[in-house]
Amino acid sequence: MFVLNTAYEGFSHQLIETMAVGTPIVTTSVGGNAELMRHEDNALIVPLDGVEEIATAIHRILSDDALATRLIKKAKKDASTFTDTAMLDALASFFSRHNTP
Repeated sequence: MFVLNTAYEGFSHQLIETMAVGTPIVTTSVGGNAELMRHEDNALIVPLDGVEEIATAIHRILSDDALATRLIKKAKKDASTFTDTAMLDALASFFSRHNTP
């Protein structure tokens, strides 16, 4: 399990890497995390410094194999969209839409 109790994140490579290797995630919904992580879908989202909520989320993942498996499966699928090719295609598409002669 990976727990990221953070007040600020840009685009967290830590989360993408954790998703890709199949580790369940507990984190806060701040900055770029909100773009990557969805509560009960591919992670458990907790309030910043929410000690009780973090403990509850950790307990849930450790005691509920079905939940952990579901979070891992969805997170791995989501992480697979962040390939070099996909990112370069998205960047090229952005510039082609915003490039004026």
